[in-house]
Amino acid sequence: MMRLLFLCLIVFLTVPVTVEAKAPSALALPDVVSMDLQTFVSNSEKITKEFTDDPYLNFEVQLPKDLTERHYNVLKHYESNNRVYGEVYRKDGIAVEDVRPYFSVRAHELSRYISAKNWFVTNLMSNNGSLRGLETDKKGDSFEALYVRFDTLGRTEVVRAKGVLKGSRVITAEYVVPPLLWEEQRDIQTFVIKSFEFKGALDNQNVEPLMSYSHLESFSMNYPQSWRLDTNSRDVENRIDLSFFTADEMMVVFSKIEITLVADQSLNDPLDRSRYPTYLPQIIRERKAAIEEQGLIVGDVMERRTYDLSFEAGSQVTEIYPLRKKLTNYVTHRKAPISREFWVTVIKGTEESGKNYIVSMIVPSRTESSAKKWALAAKAYEVMIETMR
Repeated sequence: MMRLLFLCLIVFLTVPVTVEAKAPSALALPDVVSMDLQTFVSNSEKITKEFTDDPYLNFEVQLPKDLTERHYNVLKHYESNNRVYGEVYRKDGIAVEDVRPYFSVRAHELSRYISAKNWFVTNLMSNNGSLRGLETDKKGDSFEALYVRFDTLGRTEVVRAKGVLKGSRVITAEYVVPPLLWEEQRDIQTFVIKSFEFKGALDNQNVEPLMSYSHLESFSMNYPQSWRLDTNSRDVENRIDLSFFTADEMMVVFSKIEITLVADQSLNDPLDRSRYPTYLPQIIRERKAAIEEQGLIVGDVMERRTYDLSFEAGSQVTEIYPLRKKLTNYVTHRKAPISREFWVTVIKGTEESGKNYIVSMIVPSRTESSAKKWALAAKAYEVMIETMR
Protein backbone atom coordinates (compact mmCIF):
# COMPACT_ATOMS: atom_id res chain seq x y z
CA MET A 1 0.00 0.00 0.00
CA MET A 2 2.81 2.42 0.91
CA ARG A 3 4.53 1.56 -2.38
CA LEU A 4 1.33 2.44 -4.28
CA LEU A 5 1.04 5.78 -2.47
CA PHE A 6 4.67 6.51 -3.30
CA LEU A 7 4.15 5.81 -7.01
CA CYS A 8 0.99 7.93 -7.10
CA LEU A 9 2.89 10.81 -5.52
CA ILE A 10 5.69 10.63 -8.07
CA VAL A 11 3.20 10.60 -10.97
CA PHE A 12 1.40 13.60 -9.46
CA LEU A 13 4.59 15.58 -9.00
CA THR A 14 6.20 14.82 -12.35
CA VAL A 15 5.83 17.19 -15.30
CA PRO A 16 8.26 17.78 -18.19
CA VAL A 17 11.00 20.32 -17.54
CA THR A 18 11.67 23.02 -20.13
CA VAL A 19 13.84 26.10 -19.85
CA GLU A 20 10.99 28.45 -20.70
CA ALA A 21 7.48 27.49 -19.66
CA LYS A 22 4.82 28.44 -22.21
CA ALA A 23 1.89 27.94 -19.82
CA PRO A 24 2.55 29.59 -16.44
CA SER A 25 -0.73 28.28 -15.01
CA ALA A 26 0.51 24.71 -15.53
CA LEU A 27 3.47 25.51 -13.28
CA ALA A 28 1.55 27.26 -10.51
CA LEU A 29 2.88 26.36 -7.08
CA PRO A 30 0.51 24.43 -4.80
CA ASP A 31 -0.71 26.45 -1.83
CA VAL A 32 -1.32 25.46 1.78
CA VAL A 33 -3.94 22.70 2.06
CA SER A 34 -5.05 22.39 5.69
CA MET A 35 -2.65 24.00 8.17
CA ASP A 36 -3.30 27.61 9.16
CA LEU A 37 -0.54 30.16 9.74
CA GLN A 38 -1.17 30.42 13.49
CA THR A 39 -0.67 26.67 13.96
CA PHE A 40 2.57 26.79 12.00
CA VAL A 41 3.91 29.77 13.97
CA SER A 42 3.07 28.20 17.34
CA ASN A 43 5.08 25.09 16.41
CA SER A 44 8.02 26.92 14.89
CA GLU A 45 10.64 29.53 15.73
CA LYS A 46 12.18 32.46 13.90
CA ILE A 47 15.82 31.89 12.97
CA THR A 48 18.01 34.91 12.23
CA LYS A 49 21.37 33.90 10.80
CA GLU A 50 24.25 36.31 10.29
CA PHE A 51 27.55 35.53 8.60
CA THR A 52 30.30 37.84 9.82
CA ASP A 53 32.70 37.07 6.96
CA ASP A 54 30.02 37.06 4.27
CA PRO A 55 27.09 39.32 5.25
CA TYR A 56 25.47 38.90 1.83
CA LEU A 57 24.24 35.51 3.09
CA ASN A 58 22.35 36.85 6.12
CA PHE A 59 18.78 35.55 6.30
CA GLU A 60 15.67 35.00 8.41
CA VAL A 61 13.38 31.98 8.31
CA GLN A 62 10.64 30.37 10.41
CA LEU A 63 11.51 26.70 11.09
CA PRO A 64 9.84 23.86 13.02
CA LYS A 65 11.12 23.62 16.59
CA ASP A 66 12.03 19.93 16.32
CA LEU A 67 14.80 20.48 13.75
CA THR A 68 18.42 20.10 14.86
CA GLU A 69 21.12 22.40 13.50
CA ARG A 70 24.34 21.00 12.08
CA HIS A 71 27.50 22.84 13.05
CA TYR A 72 28.78 25.20 10.36
CA ASN A 73 32.23 23.60 10.36
CA VAL A 74 30.93 20.15 9.34
CA LEU A 75 29.10 21.50 6.28
CA LYS A 76 30.84 21.29 2.91
CA HIS A 77 31.75 24.76 1.68
CA TYR A 78 34.74 26.81 0.60
CA GLU A 79 35.76 30.46 0.40
CA SER A 80 36.95 32.41 -2.63
CA ASN A 81 37.27 36.18 -3.18
CA ASN A 82 35.61 36.94 0.16
CA ARG A 83 32.57 34.84 -0.74
CA VAL A 84 31.49 31.47 0.66
CA TYR A 85 30.26 28.73 -1.69
CA GLY A 86 28.52 25.47 -0.82
CA GLU A 87 26.20 24.55 2.05
CA VAL A 88 26.24 27.28 4.70
CA TYR A 89 23.31 26.29 6.93
CA ARG A 90 21.38 23.09 7.66
CA LYS A 91 18.81 21.80 10.13
CA ASP A 92 17.67 18.16 10.15
CA GLY A 93 14.32 16.73 11.15
CA ILE A 94 13.50 13.42 12.81
CA ALA A 95 14.48 10.39 10.72
CA VAL A 96 11.80 8.08 9.31
CA GLU A 97 13.35 4.75 8.36
CA ASP A 98 16.61 5.84 6.67
CA VAL A 99 15.58 9.33 5.51
CA ARG A 100 14.71 12.61 7.18
CA PRO A 101 13.34 16.04 6.23
CA TYR A 102 15.79 18.93 6.37
CA PHE A 103 16.24 22.63 5.64
CA SER A 104 19.36 23.80 3.82
CA VAL A 105 20.84 27.04 2.49
CA ARG A 106 23.49 26.86 -0.23
CA ALA A 107 25.56 29.35 -2.22
CA HIS A 108 26.22 28.23 -5.80
CA GLU A 109 29.11 29.71 -7.76
CA LEU A 110 28.47 31.04 -11.26
CA SER A 111 31.12 31.34 -13.96
CA ARG A 112 29.03 33.12 -16.62
CA TYR A 113 25.99 35.37 -16.70
CA ILE A 114 22.75 33.41 -16.42
CA SER A 115 19.40 34.12 -14.76
CA ALA A 116 18.65 32.37 -11.46
CA LYS A 117 15.60 30.73 -13.00
CA ASN A 118 17.47 29.32 -15.99
CA TRP A 119 20.37 28.22 -13.79
CA PHE A 120 17.91 26.28 -11.65
CA VAL A 121 15.99 24.70 -14.53
CA THR A 122 19.09 23.65 -16.50
CA ASN A 123 20.59 22.05 -13.39
CA LEU A 124 17.33 20.25 -12.66
CA MET A 125 17.23 18.95 -16.24
CA SER A 126 20.83 17.73 -16.14
CA ASN A 127 20.13 15.82 -12.91
CA ASN A 128 16.92 14.21 -14.23
CA GLY A 129 14.74 16.12 -11.79
CA SER A 130 11.01 16.67 -12.30
CA LEU A 131 9.42 20.10 -11.97
CA ARG A 132 6.00 20.50 -10.33
CA GLY A 133 5.71 24.25 -9.87
CA LEU A 134 7.71 27.37 -10.66
CA GLU A 135 7.19 31.09 -10.11
CA THR A 136 9.73 33.81 -10.93
CA ASP A 137 10.12 37.55 -11.07
CA LYS A 138 10.05 39.32 -14.44
CA LYS A 139 13.77 38.93 -15.16
CA GLY A 140 14.12 35.46 -13.67
CA ASP A 141 16.59 36.66 -11.02
CA SER A 142 14.56 35.05 -8.23
CA PHE A 143 12.36 31.96 -8.19
CA GLU A 144 10.30 29.65 -6.02
CA ALA A 145 9.88 26.04 -7.11
CA LEU A 146 8.53 22.62 -6.16
CA TYR A 147 10.32 19.64 -7.66
CA VAL A 148 11.35 16.01 -7.27
CA ARG A 149 14.99 14.94 -7.40
CA PHE A 150 17.33 12.14 -6.33
CA ASP A 151 19.92 12.50 -3.59
CA THR A 152 23.50 11.20 -3.86
CA LEU A 153 22.33 7.72 -2.81
CA GLY A 154 19.56 7.63 -5.41
CA ARG A 155 16.74 8.25 -2.94
CA THR A 156 13.80 10.42 -4.01
CA GLU A 157 13.31 13.85 -2.41
CA VAL A 158 10.44 16.32 -2.74
CA VAL A 159 11.87 19.83 -2.55
CA ARG A 160 10.36 23.26 -2.20
CA ALA A 161 12.95 25.96 -2.73
CA LYS A 162 13.53 29.66 -3.11
CA GLY A 163 16.49 31.01 -5.06
CA VAL A 164 17.94 34.47 -5.65
CA LEU A 165 20.71 35.77 -7.87
CA LYS A 166 23.09 37.70 -5.60
CA GLY A 167 26.23 39.01 -7.27
CA SER A 168 28.26 36.08 -8.59
CA ARG A 169 26.13 33.45 -6.83
CA VAL A 170 22.71 31.89 -6.78
CA ILE A 171 21.64 31.42 -3.16
CA THR A 172 19.03 28.73 -2.55
CA ALA A 173 16.95 27.81 0.49
CA GLU A 174 15.43 24.32 0.35
CA TYR A 175 13.02 22.41 2.55
CA VAL A 176 13.44 18.75 1.60
CA VAL A 177 10.89 16.06 2.47
CA PRO A 178 10.95 12.29 1.76
CA PRO A 179 7.98 11.30 -0.47
CA LEU A 180 6.32 9.24 2.28
CA LEU A 181 6.16 12.34 4.50
CA TRP A 182 5.16 14.87 1.86
CA GLU A 183 1.38 14.77 2.40
CA GLU A 184 1.97 15.22 6.13
CA GLN A 185 4.54 18.01 5.80
CA ARG A 186 3.64 19.78 2.56
CA ASP A 187 2.07 22.73 4.40
CA ILE A 188 5.09 23.05 6.70
CA GLN A 189 7.31 22.97 3.62
CA THR A 190 5.27 25.76 2.03
CA PHE A 191 5.24 27.99 5.13
CA VAL A 192 8.99 27.57 5.69
CA ILE A 193 9.98 28.61 2.17
CA LYS A 194 7.47 31.47 2.10
CA SER A 195 9.00 32.79 5.34
CA PHE A 196 12.59 32.78 4.06
CA GLU A 197 14.04 36.26 3.47
CA PHE A 198 17.53 37.57 2.83
CA LYS A 199 18.72 40.27 5.20
CA GLY A 200 22.14 40.80 3.67
CA ALA A 201 23.31 43.81 1.69
CA LEU A 202 23.06 44.01 -2.08
CA ASP A 203 25.99 42.14 -3.64
CA ASN A 204 27.36 43.95 -6.71
CA GLN A 205 30.15 41.49 -7.49
CA ASN A 206 30.03 40.62 -11.20
CA VAL A 207 29.75 37.00 -12.29
CA GLU A 208 32.40 37.72 -14.90
CA PRO A 209 34.08 40.96 -16.00
CA LEU A 210 32.05 43.23 -18.25
CA MET A 211 33.90 44.58 -21.27
CA SER A 212 33.06 47.98 -22.74
CA TYR A 213 32.68 49.24 -26.28
CA SER A 214 32.13 52.86 -27.25
CA HIS A 215 32.24 55.08 -30.31
CA LEU A 216 32.85 58.76 -29.62
CA GLU A 217 29.76 60.05 -27.79
CA SER A 218 27.37 58.30 -30.16
CA PHE A 219 27.21 54.82 -28.67
CA SER A 220 28.42 52.66 -25.78
CA MET A 221 27.57 49.25 -24.35
CA ASN A 222 28.88 46.43 -22.16
CA TYR A 223 29.24 42.74 -22.92
CA PRO A 224 30.37 39.71 -20.85
CA GLN A 225 34.04 38.78 -21.09
CA SER A 226 33.05 35.29 -22.29
CA TRP A 227 31.90 36.93 -25.55
CA ARG A 228 34.32 38.19 -28.19
CA LEU A 229 33.97 41.23 -30.42
CA ASP A 230 34.32 39.72 -33.89
CA THR A 231 33.63 42.60 -36.30
CA ASN A 232 33.44 46.34 -35.82
CA SER A 233 32.33 48.24 -38.91
CA ARG A 234 31.88 52.01 -39.09
CA ASP A 235 32.23 52.42 -42.85
CA VAL A 236 28.89 54.23 -43.18
CA GLU A 237 28.54 57.72 -41.71
CA ASN A 238 25.27 56.98 -39.90
CA ARG A 239 25.74 53.31 -39.04
CA ILE A 240 27.71 51.09 -36.66
CA ASP A 241 27.77 47.29 -37.07
CA LEU A 242 29.09 45.03 -34.33
CA SER A 243 29.27 41.25 -34.17
CA PHE A 244 29.97 39.11 -31.08
CA PHE A 245 30.37 35.36 -30.62
CA THR A 246 30.83 32.95 -27.73
CA ALA A 247 32.09 29.39 -27.40
CA ASP A 248 31.71 26.45 -25.02
CA GLU A 249 34.40 24.71 -22.95
CA MET A 250 35.61 22.90 -26.08
CA MET A 251 36.00 26.26 -27.87
CA VAL A 252 33.13 25.47 -30.24
CA VAL A 253 31.17 28.59 -31.15
CA PHE A 254 27.49 28.17 -30.29
CA SER A 255 25.97 31.64 -30.55
CA LYS A 256 26.40 34.93 -32.37
CA ILE A 257 24.92 38.36 -31.64
CA GLU A 258 24.83 41.21 -34.17
CA ILE A 259 24.14 44.81 -33.19
CA THR A 260 23.42 47.60 -35.65
CA LEU A 261 22.96 51.24 -34.73
CA VAL A 262 21.58 53.30 -37.59
CA ALA A 263 20.73 56.98 -37.22
CA ASP A 264 19.20 59.66 -39.39
CA GLN A 265 22.26 61.86 -38.73
CA SER A 266 26.02 61.35 -38.71
CA LEU A 267 27.43 59.30 -35.83
CA ASN A 268 30.94 60.63 -36.46
CA ASP A 269 30.54 64.37 -36.92
CA PRO A 270 28.14 66.25 -34.60
CA LEU A 271 28.36 69.28 -36.91
CA ASP A 272 27.08 67.30 -39.91
CA ARG A 273 23.37 68.17 -40.21
CA SER A 274 22.73 65.97 -43.24
CA ARG A 275 19.81 63.55 -43.10
CA TYR A 276 20.51 59.89 -43.86
CA PRO A 277 18.13 57.01 -44.69
CA THR A 278 17.75 54.21 -42.14
CA TYR A 279 16.12 51.27 -44.00
CA LEU A 280 15.38 49.18 -40.89
CA PRO A 281 13.12 46.60 -42.64
CA GLN A 282 15.83 45.98 -45.22
CA ILE A 283 18.40 45.16 -42.52
CA ILE A 284 16.04 42.62 -40.96
CA ARG A 285 15.30 41.04 -44.35
CA GLU A 286 19.03 40.72 -45.01
CA ARG A 287 19.57 38.88 -41.73
CA LYS A 288 16.70 36.48 -42.37
CA ALA A 289 18.00 35.87 -45.90
CA ALA A 290 21.44 35.02 -44.49
CA ILE A 291 19.79 32.41 -42.25
CA GLU A 292 17.90 30.86 -45.17
CA GLU A 293 21.15 30.64 -47.15
CA GLN A 294 22.38 28.27 -44.42
CA GLY A 295 19.58 25.83 -45.28
CA LEU A 296 17.36 26.86 -42.38
CA ILE A 297 13.66 27.73 -42.40
CA VAL A 298 12.44 30.63 -40.26
CA GLY A 299 9.13 29.72 -38.60
CA ASP A 300 6.39 31.89 -37.11
CA VAL A 301 6.97 34.02 -34.02
CA MET A 302 7.10 31.78 -30.94
CA GLU A 303 7.68 34.41 -28.24
CA ARG A 304 7.93 38.16 -27.63
CA ARG A 305 9.93 39.99 -24.97
CA THR A 306 10.69 43.48 -23.69
CA TYR A 307 13.82 44.79 -21.99
CA ASP A 308 14.61 47.50 -19.44
CA LEU A 309 16.45 50.00 -21.62
CA SER A 310 18.91 52.52 -20.21
CA PHE A 311 17.63 55.27 -22.51
CA GLU A 312 14.31 56.66 -23.63
CA ALA A 313 12.94 54.92 -26.70
CA GLY A 314 9.96 55.51 -28.92
CA SER A 315 9.22 51.79 -29.14
CA GLN A 316 10.82 48.38 -28.80
CA VAL A 317 9.88 44.86 -29.87
CA THR A 318 11.71 41.56 -29.54
CA GLU A 319 10.52 38.53 -31.49
CA ILE A 320 11.87 34.99 -31.30
CA TYR A 321 11.54 32.63 -34.26
CA PRO A 322 12.17 28.87 -34.41
CA LEU A 323 14.70 27.65 -36.97
CA ARG A 324 14.43 24.26 -38.65
CA LYS A 325 16.69 22.55 -41.13
CA LYS A 326 15.22 22.54 -44.63
CA LEU A 327 14.47 18.92 -45.55
CA THR A 328 13.58 19.29 -49.22
CA ASN A 329 12.94 21.82 -51.96
CA TYR A 330 9.50 20.30 -52.53
CA VAL A 331 6.27 21.19 -50.72
CA THR A 332 5.87 18.82 -47.78
CA HIS A 333 4.18 18.62 -44.39
CA ARG A 334 7.27 17.05 -42.86
CA LYS A 335 9.20 19.30 -40.50
CA ALA A 336 12.61 18.90 -38.96
CA PRO A 337 12.81 19.51 -35.20
CA ILE A 338 13.64 23.01 -34.01
CA SER A 339 17.43 23.13 -33.87
CA ARG A 340 18.07 26.84 -33.32
CA GLU A 341 16.31 30.10 -32.60
CA PHE A 342 16.53 33.50 -34.26
CA TRP A 343 16.06 36.47 -31.94
CA VAL A 344 15.59 39.97 -33.31
CA THR A 345 15.06 43.21 -31.38
CA VAL A 346 14.11 46.51 -33.00
CA ILE A 347 14.39 49.66 -30.89
CA LYS A 348 13.24 52.93 -32.40
CA GLY A 349 14.69 55.92 -30.63
CA THR A 350 12.93 59.16 -29.96
CA GLU A 351 12.55 61.71 -32.72
CA GLU A 352 15.08 63.88 -30.92
CA SER A 353 17.81 61.20 -30.82
CA GLY A 354 17.14 59.85 -34.31
CA LYS A 355 18.87 56.59 -33.35
CA ASN A 356 17.53 53.12 -34.08
CA TYR A 357 18.92 49.76 -33.03
CA ILE A 358 18.61 46.28 -34.48
CA VAL A 359 19.96 43.43 -32.35
CA SER A 360 19.76 39.82 -33.49
CA MET A 361 21.02 36.47 -32.27
CA ILE A 362 21.21 32.90 -33.48
CA VAL A 363 21.27 30.46 -30.58
CA PRO A 364 20.78 26.70 -30.04
CA SER A 365 17.19 25.75 -29.25
CA ARG A 366 16.01 25.45 -25.65
CA THR A 367 15.97 21.65 -25.71
CA GLU A 368 17.52 19.47 -23.03
CA SER A 369 20.81 18.92 -24.87
CA SER A 370 21.44 22.64 -25.47
CA ALA A 371 19.47 24.27 -22.64
CA LYS A 372 22.55 25.59 -20.82
CA LYS A 373 23.95 27.22 -23.96
CA TRP A 374 20.55 28.74 -24.71
CA ALA A 375 20.32 30.15 -21.17
CA LEU A 376 23.83 31.67 -21.28
CA ALA A 377 23.15 33.33 -24.63
CA ALA A 378 19.74 34.64 -23.53
CA LYS A 379 21.28 36.38 -20.51
CA ALA A 380 24.16 37.87 -22.53
CA TYR A 381 21.63 39.19 -25.06
CA GLU A 382 19.77 40.88 -22.21
CA VAL A 383 22.98 42.37 -20.74
CA MET A 384 24.06 43.84 -24.07
CA ILE A 385 20.67 45.39 -24.85
CA GLU A 386 20.13 46.82 -21.38
CA THR A 387 23.58 48.47 -21.24
CA MET A 388 23.36 50.13 -24.67
CA ARG A 389 23.42 53.93 -24.54
